[in-house]
Amino acid sequence: VVSLESLAQEVPSGATIAIGGFQLSRVPIALLHAIVEGEHSDFRAVSAPNPLALEILSAAGCLRSAECGFVGFQYEDGFVIAPAVRHAIATGELDLRQPDVYDTIQSLRAIRDKGKQHADFALLHVQLADSTGNLFIDDPYVDVLLAEASGGVLATTEDLVDRIDEPTIPADRVQQVALAKNGAAPTSCLGHYGRDPLGVRQHIGETIVRRPDPTPSQTGAIDNFLINLARQVNDNEVIVTGLASAVPMLAIELARRTSAPNLTYINCIGAVNPRIEKAFPTSVEAELRNHCDGTIELPDLFDLARDGGVDTMFFGAGQIDGQGNINLSRIGPESNPEVRLAGPAGSPSMRSYIRRVLIAVPRQLRRNLVGRVDAETSAPASCNEETVLVTDAAIWHLKANGFEPGSMHEGISVEDLLSRTGFDFRCNFPAVTAPATELELSTLRSIDPAGGRYKLFSEKPQPIERPKPTGKVTHEG
Repeated sequence: VVSLESLAQEVPSGATIAIGGFQLSRVPIALLHAIVEGEHSDFRAVSAPNPLALEILSAAGCLRSAECGFVGFQYEDGFVIAPAVRHAIATGELDLRQPDVYDTIQSLRAIRDKGKQHADFALLHVQLADSTGNLFIDDPYVDVLLAEASGGVLATTEDLVDRIDEPTIPADRVQQVALAKNGAAPTSCLGHYGRDPLGVRQHIGETIVRRPDPTPSQTGAIDNFLINLARQVNDNEVIVTGLASAVPMLAIELARRTSAPNLTYINCIGAVNPRIEKAFPTSVEAELRNHCDGTIELPDLFDLARDGGVDTMFFGAGQIDGQGNINLSRIGPESNPEVRLAGPAGSPSMRSYIRRVLIAVPRQLRRNLVGRVDAETSAPASCNEETVLVTDAAIWHLKANGFEPGSMHEGISVEDLLSRTGFDFRCNFPAVTAPATELELSTLRSIDPAGGRYKLFSEKPQPIERPKPTGKVTHEG
C-alpha cells in the first residue's frame, strides 16, 4: 500500500490508460486529480464509457487521444456533454475515437486472449483491497476486462482488509494500491456513498439552470408521452435501456404496473428488474443494483443481445430520417459541426441484434425528423421485426417505404404533422391516439408523486465553440 501521490507517479507522460468505473459510478477521481497535479500529460485513454474522467484530463490539457463511445451523462441538472472534451475536440487538442461500446469490449477481449495489452495501466477505484493486493468490486461493469487487457492495475480503495477470499481482480494483476476514502466522489461508490450533484457540477464548470415550473398543458403533454411510450412495451418480453435513458426507464415501470406485469427489464448498469419507486434523474443509478432480482455485467449484456436474449430496446435520436436511420453523433458537417452529440454508446450493435426497436423523441420538429441524417450512427437491421417511433405528435411505424404515422395525438392535424416533419411520408388518415386512462395517469403519479419526471424533459442541445477545428472525431459502428 502506497500513498496516493506515489500511486499517481507510476503513470508517466505518454502512457495509455484504461479508466474503470462507469458513467457517474466509481470513477477513480482522486487518482485522476493526483495524476494531473503531478504534471504528467500526453495520455491516451480508453474508456467504456467514462466521460467525467475524460473531462478531468481534458480540462487539465493532458489528454492527447481517447477511445470512448459516449461523452455525455445524465444527472440532476439534465443531460450534459462533457464541455472540456467538446472544447478540446474543437481546438484540436484531442483526437476522439467513438466506436460502439461493444466493439471496444470485443477489442479488449481479443487483446486479452492473445496475451497482449491494450493499455499500460488500468486505473480503478474499488470498494475493498487486502494487504496482498487483491481487489473486490461490488459493481465491476467493465473493470475486470480493463484489468485483464492492461499491463497492470493501479487502484485506489475505500477500505483495506487483511484478506479477500474471493477477489474480483487477483493480486497478480495489481501493481500498487492506495487508500483513498471517498476516492470516487463526486461520483458514487456502491455501498459507501451516492452521487453528489453539486460536486459533479463543480467538476464540469456548469451552473444549475433554474427553469420555470411547467404549465398544466406541458405536464399533460409529458404524461401523455410517457404513457404512449409505456404502451409500446409488450408483456413477457426482455427489454433493455441504455445510457441517458431515465425517461424510458420510467415508462417501463409504468408498463410493468399496468399492461406488462411479466416483462423482464435489464438496465444498462446491469440491474435485472430493478425496483423503481420514483423518477430517477439518470438511468445509470448504481443503487438500483441493490434493489433488483439479479445483476449482469455490461460485456455479458451485449453477449445476451447478440445471442437473441433481448427482445426490445429503447433508443434516443438527435436526428432520425424517414428510413429509420438514427444520428447520435453530430449536427452539421463533419468538418465543423454546429452541435457535438454524445456518441453511439452501444446503439449500433444492440440495434443489429434485437427484434423490436422503440425510439423516443419527446419533441417532434423538422430539425430532428429530417430528410437525411447528418451522420448515420445506427441503421435498421434485418432482425428488426418492428420499429416504432414515439413523439409528442404521433406514433410512427417503419414500413418498407419508410415511416408512416399509425396514429396522431389528440389535437394534432395532418397539417401540424407535415409542418413538424422533415421527411416525406404516406398518410392514410391515421387514427387518433387513444387518450390516457385514469389507471395510467394515477399509476404514473403513484410512481412519481413529486413530479421529478418533468425535469427530464427540459434539456437542450449544447452548442460547441466553433474555431476552425483541427481535432478529429471518428465515429464507428
